[in-house]
Amino acid sequence: YALIAADVQSATTERPVRLEICDEVAAGHIGQKKIQTGQAARIMTGAPIPIGADSVIMQEDTEKEGEHVLVKDKAEKGENIRLAGEDVRKGEIVLEKGCRIQPVHIGMMAVAGRSSVFVGQRPNIAIYPPETKLKI
Repeated sequence: YALIAADVQSATTERPVRLEICDEVAAGHIGQKKIQTGQAARIMTGAPIPIGADSVIMQEDTEKEGEHVLVKDKAEKGENIRLAGEDVRKGEIVLEKGCRIQPVHIGMMAVAGRSSVFVGQRPNIAIYPPETKLKI
């Protein structure tokens, strides 16, 4: 849940803090509501942080109660938030020349903002013994 860290500074398992769930943000989508004091938005991994929120608390530290969430642990400002570009630095090599492209590489290309790359197909080669006569 994306929330305001100051709202849950007193949260414990024994005394959870109750917040209104005001929005749900799926990965690839942008939240529709600004998070206000006393509110939280359910957020999926990879989704942008809604305006107003400054931390994310993991679902394991919460309990849903109708239109509210009980937060059972405090959060620090910036907790569980990754900034855009944090995983790759400008100029860093993310794929070595000649590597075989795997699904994980496609994800890395997306992170680096590349929708296409130059590739080459590995040639098929056959070696015949010198005594073999080939018809061409």
